Amino acid sequence: MYGDYSTNSVSVTATDKLVLMPGAVLTVDAGYGELTFSQGTSLSDMSIGAGASIVNNNYIMLPQGTTAAQIAALPLSGTGIVRVATAYNDGSPAAWDTYTNDGAAVKEIGDADSGLDLTSGEHNGKTVEHDGYAWDSDGKTLALGGAYIPGNLALPAGTTVNTTDTTIISERLEGESGVAMNITLGGTAPLTLGGGISGGANGDAVTVQGGAQVTVGGSVFLGASGGTDGTLTVTGAGTRLNVSSRYGYAVMCDTVNVRSGASMTANGESAGVEALTGVNVTGGSTLTTNCDYGVYIIGGKLTVDDTSKLITNATIAPFCIVDSTSGKSQSDVLGLAGVPSGTAVASVTGTQAKYWSLVATGGTLSVADENSTPVTLSGAKTGTLTFVKASSGGNDDNGGGNNNNGGGASGSSTSYTLTFVTNGGTAISGVSKASGTVVDLSGYKPTREGYNFDGWYADTALTTKVTSVTLTKGTTVYAKWTEKTVQSANPFVDVADSAYYHDAVLWAVEKVITSGTTGTTFSPDMICTRAQAVTFLWRAMGSPEPTSANCPFTDVSADAYYHKAVLWAVEKGIVKGTSPTTFSPSDTVTRSQSMTFLWRAAGETTSTSANPFADVSKDAYYYNAVLWAVEKDITKGTSDTAFSPDGGCTRAQIVTFLYRYMGE
Repeated sequence: MYGDYSTNSVSVTATDKLVLMPGAVLTVDAGYGELTFSQGTSLSDMSIGAGASIVNNNYIMLPQGTTAAQIAALPLSGTGIVRVATAYNDGSPAAWDTYTNDGAAVKEIGDADSGLDLTSGEHNGKTVEHDGYAWDSDGKTLALGGAYIPGNLALPAGTTVNTTDTTIISERLEGESGVAMNITLGGTAPLTLGGGISGGANGDAVTVQGGAQVTVGGSVFLGASGGTDGTLTVTGAGTRLNVSSRYGYAVMCDTVNVRSGASMTANGESAGVEALTGVNVTGGSTLTTNCDYGVYIIGGKLTVDDTSKLITNATIAPFCIVDSTSGKSQSDVLGLAGVPSGTAVASVTGTQAKYWSLVATGGTLSVADENSTPVTLSGAKTGTLTFVKASSGGNDDNGGGNNNNGGGASGSSTSYTLTFVTNGGTAISGVSKASGTVVDLSGYKPTREGYNFDGWYADTALTTKVTSVTLTKGTTVYAKWTEKTVQSANPFVDVADSAYYHDAVLWAVEKVITSGTTGTTFSPDMICTRAQAVTFLWRAMGSPEPTSANCPFTDVSADAYYHKAVLWAVEKGIVKGTSPTTFSPSDTVTRSQSMTFLWRAAGETTSTSANPFADVSKDAYYYNAVLWAVEKDITKGTSDTAFSPDGGCTRAQIVTFLYRYMGE
């Protein structure tokens, strides 16, 4: 397969292999899509080229014997699940174990026809540990942990849901028929809804709070016809709601509130958010949209306060406010703390209403198709735009736009925004930079009580780790966490508590990046080889599975402990060998080589710092790597004017470099 390919059914057999060419993206469609391996196949019957990936939005059936580690190594993302056959009947899977896209085991609850319906039946006595859920009918509290529901989840009004471990619902979250749903989603473990959230009654309300991490792969509809009297609230620092719909709107209701440090992303085909009374982004929160219309409000008001941010990437208009009275003023329909420089708020009066949006300074709006929702606006500013309060001298977010309640100086933003979803960690403000800018992520490290930060990932499923981002569009990265364990006493007699490398060594051992040379010695002063250095880096990056088994180096055998690490490093351009056919794994890694490995893994940014080192010439292959490492406090020179690029590195030094880059 080449390029982007969506499917409802792909079957891998002993004779029909699956080959994804470099850069290809295979999407397993939501609802009915499936990728299945028949009896007698193995994972080797699927070949994945460099940069290729699979977006799994329904399910993949892998062959018997596939391990969780093998699943985690696959380039998977999306809202679906992975099944591993445990028994067959006439060649078809008859039983299976179920996992998330990143290889975490989950328990299946119900089936595609019944799902889990808590509005009827007896459910008391269930436990998260044994059944994947626990239901308190008196308190209307549902705990979900490590669960997969292959259908809908139906809840009575007033239910609070708390996730304790990753949970996936393949279809929709819905309430009782004809009854306002009034559902609260909490807990900090990821909750994925493959089919959306369905209300349908006056008074529908869904609240996402308390650091919840919710991903919705369909539309959110609250309220009666047209979203009347339905409210969606996303609240609390670290709380995140991501809604992505392939059809129409992402969210439709009466009122949307994103407040108190929360973040919400709404991507639909026509509109990110369609509301009646208003959309309110307040209290240091962020709303991000990517669709034809970012925000479409019929009769209400768009408010973004001076501590919050609206980011749109629209193909028709960043927002459209419809005033059916044609008599409202700008302050009646818009409350913006600032607009991008070079733009202005404008309006056009049609035959049925007045329409407000954003244009390039001096531009005008026109409207057509007024009998449709949405209407067709022309002349509005498109592309990536950030609405945020400007400082007196302007800033990266709005290009120096005025703080003017949505009027005055305004036009397009030529920058793209990198958004950080910290998944329950401390908030990190988005970064807006010019197109093509490489952002090194090592300087952006959130904290979370009781957890270790495991780096940034490119997808909500946390399968693709990234250490840098090249901004060619609005981009979001997601934090991954692991729960802290009580650190055992230092087992190494040769690692003193006062040693500069003490914390780095214990961190590296805890992360299984390396171990001692014996049970009680680490040998910090032992030289570190090129093979060891690359292996340490590979393990620190999560031990990703290389996409090719073909090694260009004759001195790297297939059974060497560093074989996969070298293959991965070659694929990523991190190492290039000491010659086209040799890697020299046993050579001592030098200071310049170790900095270059890290720098390439971080995205090869160009340094603008002055060079203090007489022994680092500007034409040296490691020039930018050394200056970058000094800027990031990863290392220093051996003196004020010397770096000693050819000096060898010890085990203590290599784990310290890694710790300063990834662990501190």
